[in-house]
Amino acid sequence: MRKSVIVLASLALAGAGLPLIAQTASAQEPEAGAKAAAVVPYCPDAYLCVWKDANYEGTRYDFKYSNRNWGQTRNRAIENEDSSWWNAGLSGSYSSVIVYKDAGYNGYSFCLDRGHGKASDRGMNDNGNGNEWVNSC
Repeated sequence: MRKSVIVLASLALAGAGLPLIAQTASAQEPEAGAKAAAVVPYCPDAYLCVWKDANYEGTRYDFKYSNRNWGQTRNRAIENEDSSWWNAGLSGSYSSVIVYKDAGYNGYSFCLDRGHGKASDRGMNDNGNGNEWVNSC
């Protein structure tokens, strides 16, 4: 709303032959209801990336394949220590990934389509035990 008023006022001044003065942009609070830009963390193509801390911070662990139990992988340190997740899977089949709370693809879970993530999840925080690549969520 504020921008349209400024633009209309500028056009009126220009139409009247009055000189315009350029103003420097200043940071403004977003309008009510505006959403902040989503953070897209770095995660290598074809992987599910899992971070120890919320908001894609802390140590990152990468999973390329389905894993029934993270505790039996080279990334076992993230088992029950995970706090944020990003799916950088490849397009096509098996591009979505389900993250499970319990080993063996059991318990609470959520699904992430390619190019999506969760900066945090109250039910999964420090509880992840496995992941499974699927065709779609």
